Amino acid sequence: MIDKRFCLQICGYGSARMLCLTTGRNIESEEDVTQLWMAPEMLADRRHIGSKAADAFSTALVILEIFTRSTPMDVILESESSCTHAIENLLTLRGPRIPIGYEVPKVLHDILNDCVSPHIRERPPLRHLMQKIEHLFPKKGFLDKILSRLQKYSEELEMKVAAQTQVSMSEFIVCVFYFCLNCLQELFDEQLKVDTLLKQMIPPEFVNKLRNKEPVLTEAFDCVTLMFSDMPEFGGIVTKSSPLQLIFLLNSVYSTIDQLLESFDVYKVETINDSYMVVSGLPQRNGDQHVVEISRMALSLIEIRLVSPVDGAPLHLRIGIHSGPCVAGIVGIRTPRYCLFGDTINVASRMETNGEASRIHVSPSVKELLTVVGGFVLQSRGKITIKGKGEMETYWLLGRQSDHSTH
Repeated sequence: MIDKRFCLQICGYGSARMLCLTTGRNIESEEDVTQLWMAPEMLADRRHIGSKAADAFSTALVILEIFTRSTPMDVILESESSCTHAIENLLTLRGPRIPIGYEVPKVLHDILNDCVSPHIRERPPLRHLMQKIEHLFPKKGFLDKILSRLQKYSEELEMKVAAQTQVSMSEFIVCVFYFCLNCLQELFDEQLKVDTLLKQMIPPEFVNKLRNKEPVLTEAFDCVTLMFSDMPEFGGIVTKSSPLQLIFLLNSVYSTIDQLLESFDVYKVETINDSYMVVSGLPQRNGDQHVVEISRMALSLIEIRLVSPVDGAPLHLRIGIHSGPCVAGIVGIRTPRYCLFGDTINVASRMETNGEASRIHVSPSVKELLTVVGGFVLQSRGKITIKGKGEMETYWLLGRQSDHSTH
């Protein structure tokens, strides 16, 4: 056998099956077959652990196989009615197990004869055999010579197969073309799946950069609007639901919100338990429109009727919104994620945790931006204590002015 480093290794793996195929005889023992390549002294003494002289004998047989394309199976078993009987007669065999014919270069005749001699002392060291081979092939390595012979044999085999199947070259080219076309289509489909998955984890504009190993720079944004939402009832649901039921519930809620996202210029950042984080104004800047997009989306979310798929109980969203500066960039190598950093994220989270079910709680910066833009109705909640910020006057986002003017 030849390993991946193109080093020749002698072993008996598969020899029994090969013998069955070539001779039609039933061989039960792999060990019996390998004896066809063993030196006589190893056959005579089962306790023999091998020697350099025995290695020279087996190596010479392998070299004769390469040149003559014959094996001890072909020669020894040709005149025997039984494989077991043939192996028993190896010790009394007078002629060589593989005859040294015209295919073998004359310069190797003597040394190969000596190597396969039944007398140990007549066998030369392996290095002498290798020196002869190197002298015979000075410009081309012995391995290259073997590979060229294998290539020639492969070409002959292909010609025989082509002649038997009567496959023309044009038909062969067409088959190869359609095979390659199918492979390319499968590769394209798999690449599309990977791209779709990546675009759900990070913004689409960064996918090609990561694939091409280009650096994705961290970017600062002067003003964006973030929205956090959660379900106040979730804590109670956790205590009386199984893990599978919780996953089923969250998947149902998240899927509903994901579908709504497609109608607005927003980007889903992440979900943690029942908390859902969305931002507008990054990675693509949209002027002052970010506060409008998030506010419109929050109002649409409040109108959605959510029901627990576990027990049918109604679910309510608690939403908090804040606008301000932040920094964003790709974090991680094995599982890259698009993450946001800055105090704006903390304040937006505080707006959500200090809010109420089915209401939209917004910060003073959101109120100022919406007042400039116009078209929204807000109500002061008064001053409340925000962790890390002290007292802050916050507001409820009630709806659009057009909706309130009709009532």
